[in-house]
Amino acid sequence: MKKMKMLVDADFSFKPVAMDGKYSMAIDDDSREFRIYAAKDKFYLKDDEHEWQDMSDQSDSLGIDLDSLISHANGADTADLSADAKKAAKVTEINGNYTIKMKLTGKAADKLIKKGNESLDMSKSVAAKTKVKSVNYHYVIDKKTSLPEQLKVKIKLDLGGAAMTETIDSKYSRWNESAVTEPKL
Repeated sequence: MKKMKMLVDADFSFKPVAMDGKYSMAIDDDSREFRIYAAKDKFYLKDDEHEWQDMSDQSDSLGIDLDSLISHANGADTADLSADAKKAAKVTEINGNYTIKMKLTGKAADKLIKKGNESLDMSKSVAAKTKVKSVNYHYVIDKKTSLPEQLKVKIKLDLGGAAMTETIDSKYSRWNESAVTEPKL
């Protein structure tokens, strides 16, 4: 079974929409670090071997739509959650925060992830080969500000016969404190 882990340290601005993030991605023993800057019509990539590269003309072929990503992160798809997902969600209050936990398996998990991937422009050929076995969400929202503090997602997938576990752990902080600036190419 392959295991994928991605760590992200990113700054987002919403007016104008822009993102500057450091990514560390590991699949089993193979790991990579890179940095991404994205704004309305700009997509820049930097890794250990290269300085900033303008990849803007390739962002469509890579399936990158920053507006959709921001909309997705802001919960735009929440209204479209299936009845199964809404039933599975458990909301509690812990340490002055709202905690939402949800576990889905089988068809309900598959439907939820594929619905989310539609907004992220996942290719139809990849989606057809992907079967979602289970999804675990743990979402923490600050009760006073209603802003997200943390999101943990663990997804077990079957990618055309190859099992994979994807883990995402996002921590949100410094709301409205960070300006995203375009790097010099």
